[in-house]
Amino acid sequence: SKMILKDLIRNRRILDSCEADYVLLCDSSTVMNCDFQPFLEAHAASGCPVSVMYGKEGQDVNGIHLEIDKKTGRVKDVLYPGKDQTENRFLGVIAINRELLIDCLKWYAALDYDDVIDILAHEKDKFPMNSYEFKGYHMVIDDLKDYKKANADMLDHEHRLELFEQENYQIFTKVQDEAPTIYKKSASVNKSLVAAGCVIE
Repeated sequence: SKMILKDLIRNRRILDSCEADYVLLCDSSTVMNCDFQPFLEAHAASGCPVSVMYGKEGQDVNGIHLEIDKKTGRVKDVLYPGKDQTENRFLGVIAINRELLIDCLKWYAALDYDDVIDILAHEKDKFPMNSYEFKGYHMVIDDLKDYKKANADMLDHEHRLELFEQENYQIFTKVQDEAPTIYKKSASVNKSLVAAGCVIE
């Protein structure tokens, strides 16, 4: 997770001025196409001040995992690399009551380089966390190996459809009006997605 406290402190005035009950925090290193509305509704219904999203393990054991009570859905522990892992990979998505987030910014102002999930893990006995499973394609990019795998996954037609061509949640990218890719006679290309404007020798 890469939700550093100092970034939220810098934007504290937005939190103070808005009237929303909840704040949705999303890590920019997670690849997925998600409708957050059911997640926020589950958070509101749970009665917990914090909810975290997880996915069943689809990659190696790096990253943060969650130990979840199967009966209640509450998070029992936040497991960092090096600890015994579960299949519940934290996806870097948190719903938190706005007033609690503002309080955390006050309490931990001196530790502004801490990650939000680290603070919530430290306070989990005081502020219970609900869990919510995301069942679609997901990939958390923590290192170069993850980055390579996420790109390789885009060779799978089903993954591409799920990420970019959902009817109600389409993702649009900036069009690059460049010349088509040039494949030289000596080029050998297999299982590749090649951007326009490239020269393959």
